[in-house]
Amino acid sequence: PGALDGAYGYFHAFGGGYDPTYLDQLGKVSMVATTGLKPHSGCRHVHPCVDATQVLLTKVTPVLDQITGIEIGTYRSAVTPAFRVNPTPEDVDAAGYSLPATVAVVLARGSWYREDIATYDAPECRRLWPLVRAYVDPEIEAAHPQKNGCVVRITMADGSHYEGRIDYAKGEPENMLTASELSYKFRRVAGNLLSPARIDEIFDLVGQLEDLDDVVRLLELASPQS
Repeated sequence: PGALDGAYGYFHAFGGGYDPTYLDQLGKVSMVATTGLKPHSGCRHVHPCVDATQVLLTKVTPVLDQITGIEIGTYRSAVTPAFRVNPTPEDVDAAGYSLPATVAVVLARGSWYREDIATYDAPECRRLWPLVRAYVDPEIEAAHPQKNGCVVRITMADGSHYEGRIDYAKGEPENMLTASELSYKFRRVAGNLLSPARIDEIFDLVGQLEDLDDVVRLLELASPQS
């Protein structure tokens, strides 16, 4: 009794209480269907920058040493506090929160997984750090938190400009991962633990989870030792 709504219950421990009518939704509204999934590593607030940069890369493959300027327009929470715009992250953990490191790595490698972030201080990335200007875009800020958009622009030595823009970070309910994108992420992060055949079977079982009599086989497959 009181585990949820008591003075020391879940609702008060993690917030300012609760609306009793919320309980009326139990069993009727599936929050899983509207829960975002992170497609990339690092802080969620850098993901809009990752996605906008990847959109930009569909338009051009820039020669990195010809880039003379980079602008990142986003919402306020993505650029504050200061570690989010740190132009010289001191280690790989700090790089995972830094917009200058994010855009540099994604321009260099195209993705933002752990092994990508580990290259944050490669010479081609370091060169780009001081070229980055991150700012609060008024239109994007006005739409936040309903949207978590970003715009990334680069300027080249010849004066040309390229831009990538998104309204919702990939993985939000409004921009959900496709089945193939979710499969790719799972294979990427589990590939050093599980065999391709085992990953295939796990993916197949999860796809029919509601029809399984039990989950013993799924648990066996998910254990590298079994």
